[in-house]
Amino acid sequence: MSTTAETTSTRPTPGADEIEPRSRTFAEWAQHEPSFRTVLGLRAVILACLLVAWQLLHALEVGGPGTIPSVPGVVRELAAVTTEAGFASVLWQTVGPWLLGLVIVVVGGVAIGVVLGTFSFAYRSTRATIDFVRSFPPVAVIPLAVLTLGVSTKLKVVFIVATCIWPMVLQTIVGVRSVDPISRQAARSMRLSWWQAVRWVVLPATMPYVATGLRISAVMALLVTIGVEILGGVAGLGQSIATFEAAGDVDTMWGYLLTAMLLGVIVSQGFSRLERFALRWHASQR
Repeated sequence: MSTTAETTSTRPTPGADEIEPRSRTFAEWAQHEPSFRTVLGLRAVILACLLVAWQLLHALEVGGPGTIPSVPGVVRELAAVTTEAGFASVLWQTVGPWLLGLVIVVVGGVAIGVVLGTFSFAYRSTRATIDFVRSFPPVAVIPLAVLTLGVSTKLKVVFIVATCIWPMVLQTIVGVRSVDPISRQAARSMRLSWWQAVRWVVLPATMPYVATGLRISAVMALLVTIGVEILGGVAGLGQSIATFEAAGDVDTMWGYLLTAMLLGVIVSQGFSRLERFALRWHASQR
């Protein structure tokens, strides 16, 4: 027994080079941050697969002959649409009301959210009303809104505000209610007024939530704008899509449709990058 114990105790331990590397678990692999080249390569592969699927649907004539144009045809039509003389005017007819409505959404949503998040009784008394109003389908009242407001820019702005203000309100409420209690106590100890506490304590701590609400509302506002243009006949990208579809010009319709899709991608990616840049000081972006 003693000989065995001595043999075991004197057995040399393996060196660093002799230790077998531990295989990475799935959880560790899922949490691994891929490199920029890997992400770029994956995006290229996904885009190539989508283009191949699109071309396959065109070759199989899904939906009927000419319903889905070929990929080269769509690219040519997209280039033709974006180089037309009146394209800038059509684009601004969509982007202008979208910007105006988004500004109203941000200012109004943050103001309402700060008040409801600060005063618990106000939040509890209006929560059911907010849930009811934000669940109402806005498409159902477009005909009535057209009769009331007319086919104008005002129609788009009203629908943007009525539909997209709720993500801003709810995100701001969550942010205000998540402020560190120690920070609130410090504000009370320094005898800050309500407005001073909101300005110097509440709003900086709420900015990540407001940025998320802004990103969601921006994309929603663009979708609502184009939807109102299609259903309400208001001038813009949506009206162009509906007009060329009714005329049977499928290629031009796809050109304007892809323009709207690219605009949505630009808005989504642009606000995501703006959020990371504006909140680079916050722990959530590190």
